Amino acid sequence: MTTTLSPADRQAFIQALRDDPVFREEARTLLLTQEVLELPEKLAQLTDRVDRFIAAQENFNAEQRQFNQNVDNFIAEQRQVNQRVDARLDNMDRRLGQALGGNLEA
Repeated sequence: MTTTLSPADRQAFIQALRDDPVFREEARTLLLTQEVLELPEKLAQLTDRVDRFIAAQENFNAEQRQFNQNVDNFIAEQRQVNQRVDARLDNMDRRLGQALGGNLEA
């Protein structure tokens, strides 16, 4: 059975959709599949997951920046230690060379 609406009935239907939120929701439930009806909820869930992921990523980035700063500080301190060790070794070489009468070869 095929039912066609007259232009007047069609206009009345369209007007009822515009004016009556309850009727519009009833028609919507009949016209749309369950998957389409669930999209707003699924989109909200996805948005929440994306927001939590972004927050976690921002936290990770902050921790990574702190780690990088700690590594930079460690490297700077290690260079200072290396310079002091080099200076002490140079001093020991010089003193040993003097004690041996200058016959120390590098």
